[in-house]
Amino acid sequence: MHIWEAFDKNDLEAIGRMVSEDIVYRVSGRGPLSGIYKGRLMFIKALEKAKELSGGTITVDPFVTLADNEYVFVFGRATGRRSEKVLDIEHCYLYRFSNGQLVEGRTMPVDLYEFDEFWK
Repeated sequence: MHIWEAFDKNDLEAIGRMVSEDIVYRVSGRGPLSGIYKGRLMFIKALEKAKELSGGTITVDPFVTLADNEYVFVFGRATGRRSEKVLDIEHCYLYRFSNGQLVEGRTMPVDLYEFDEFWK
């Protein structure tokens, strides 16, 4: 199972096995999910919060994936619902892997204003 499949299926336990204990993950913006998450526990808590705030509806559909032996860049679409709010925006993700585990990552919404507004 890939990290995208696990996220879309709300299988955060599987994601926990795919990330390093020392992961550093950054989410751009000024909303309640924005910030730097250090360590597996904090990263999983951030994913749990995204799932909780969206009622489990937040998903990612990758369009383009570029990779070498260390980095993966993904351009895709993030969608979700929160009460009356609908998220449907393009997103960029940059991941760095080491020894088969995600050690560093960054979420970069194409429309940062819309992304922040959805989570408020």
